[in-house]
Amino acid sequence: MEEGGCLILATTDIPEPVVAHLASSRVRRVVLIGRRGPLHSAFTLKVFRELTHLPASKHGSAEELAVHFSPADVFETTMATGSGLHQFIAGLPRPRRRLTEFLLATAKRNAPTDLTGSDLLHCEFRYLRSPVRVIPRADSHSASSLLSNVKALDLRINVLEGPPSDHQKCISDVSAPLERLECGLVVRSIGYRSVQIDPDLPFDEARGVVACKDEFGRVAGEADGALLYASGWAKRGAVGVIVDTLTDSRLTAQVILQDLDSRNSTTSDAMGFQSLREALQQAGVRPVTFEDWERIDTVEQSVGQSYGKPREKITSLEGLLKVAFRQAAESRNHRQ
Repeated sequence: MEEGGCLILATTDIPEPVVAHLASSRVRRVVLIGRRGPLHSAFTLKVFRELTHLPASKHGSAEELAVHFSPADVFETTMATGSGLHQFIAGLPRPRRRLTEFLLATAKRNAPTDLTGSDLLHCEFRYLRSPVRVIPRADSHSASSLLSNVKALDLRINVLEGPPSDHQKCISDVSAPLERLECGLVVRSIGYRSVQIDPDLPFDEARGVVACKDEFGRVAGEADGALLYASGWAKRGAVGVIVDTLTDSRLTAQVILQDLDSRNSTTSDAMGFQSLREALQQAGVRPVTFEDWERIDTVEQSVGQSYGKPREKITSLEGLLKVAFRQAAESRNHRQ
């Protein structure tokens, strides 16, 4: 997002106020921190390839974004050395092999260069590191300061246990001192670990996922016969990208329908959606229906066309509800 270039972002469905804010950003260097190694990178080849082809300037440039990896020997220390590295990569499953080959080729093509003070955008993938402490600026509490409150980030150095694999664990290198990364902004990657949202929800604390009794997402421990399911990262952990989660959710949806078909509906006196509808009516809450959402979708696409983009998203809840319920409001005004 920060290094995408405003000319590229302006043609996407990113809201105009966000594009304007990014255009005014002074960020030139982005460092991505990874706990483990390149073999465990969760992004796809397509996403990374697009990153390497971004312009080195926010306003367009013939020069491409500089992408570096650290430590400099991270591929050798986490996989294999010499000719063994290429042999190891050749034995990986095809998607992982293609991504790793491209990462290695990018590392060889882009030798580390000191771009401190340069206006060119650059990106660093720093592996085998875990953030442990944010260092604030000394004057971060000054009301008159217009600078970031962040001065630096302290990183713990990690090592990998066991032979190279997707499931390797990282442990802290207790003999290594903390590494300090000077920076002005810290963006946390959220969603890596699920949380138990209800004390009655069966939960695997060790893995940070909902406790399921099978690969389809059926939740364990439902003694009263209630049907409860989980999908995506809440079921599998932080593995895969949006396409994987979409495929997983479709699989779980199919299982839900199968279970409902095979279940004797006469054994339950639950009222289902009708009881929910009545509860909302009693509380004076109007739900957003699919028809309401379609109204939002139409307006967003219509406004987006005027900007030459797929859609212009409505960014406030008030604005969304105003559009969603517009037809009902117009009907009331007409009756009056």
